[in-house]
Amino acid sequence: MIRLNMIATFIRRGYVPNAWEVVSGALPTWLGYNQYLKDDALPWRGYLFSSLILIAILVVLTLRRITKRNQMVSEALATGYFYSLWRPIAANIKHNGGRLGTSGLIVKKIRIYVPRNKNNLKALHRDFIARRTNGEYTQVNVVVHDRNKDVDIAVDNGQLVIHDFPNTLNSLHAYMGFESDNSYSNEKSVRYHNWFRDRLTRLLDMEDGSQVHTEIVEG
Repeated sequence: MIRLNMIATFIRRGYVPNAWEVVSGALPTWLGYNQYLKDDALPWRGYLFSSLILIAILVVLTLRRITKRNQMVSEALATGYFYSLWRPIAANIKHNGGRLGTSGLIVKKIRIYVPRNKNNLKALHRDFIARRTNGEYTQVNVVVHDRNKDVDIAVDNGQLVIHDFPNTLNSLHAYMGFESDNSYSNEKSVRYHNWFRDRLTRLLDMEDGSQVHTEIVEG
């Protein structure tokens, strides 16, 4: 069973060819032979036909691998955000009987803003600064992994609402801008933000027993 799980993991990560890749590798040869190579008068047609199909399949497979790799980057950042920020804050709240640090107020929920695209991320950052300036948000200091972290809070009917957005998406934009020679457009970023949001949502769904209500909203 362990060996089967290892093989499945290797295939999923792209280390071992999957069934589609095996078939696609053999398909050009079979088609070329079946269609043209049996015709001794024009053998070059079979080679050309097989080569064109093989090139097309290689292009498709390469694009699929690039997409999968970029998806893994987005999901890795979402996982890092979850374990480095959300979980420690949730543990702090649980340890203090539903309160955040020494605030004395019960935490109503954690609200995480995940912007739809990279332009919205910039606008969301400006919005947080404005809300801190006008007093709508107050920053409190919480110890996260033995380091101090400023957390934005607002009082709603005598209870705390924690507001946060994943700054780590800036790292995603920097990485994609470098990888794609600055062709990482605002439209393209939508897909990566969706991968980030979906992964974070799945992780939060696994923590139903944490007793810390968390909602993800589009920023």
